[in-house]
Amino acid sequence: MDIFGYIRNNIRIVEPGALDESICRDKEDVKIIGTAVKGNERFIITGDDDLLNLKKYHEIKIVTPRKFWDFFKK
Repeated sequence: MDIFGYIRNNIRIVEPGALDESICRDKEDVKIIGTAVKGNERFIITGDDDLLNLKKYHEIKIVTPRKFWDFFKK
């Protein structure tokens, strides 16, 4: 299966959970982290430097598309 097939088969809509805005430099990114937490996700895939700077939030890894692809291929 290719990456697009994987995404199509695993997508769901999730409302962001409420989090303290101080967890990230960019307050707008808190919604993204809150959505990943509420969705019980393992990864946030992004090119956003403010998120990538965190590297991880609890057990959620924050990675570039390339790093995710490298992980996915294993």
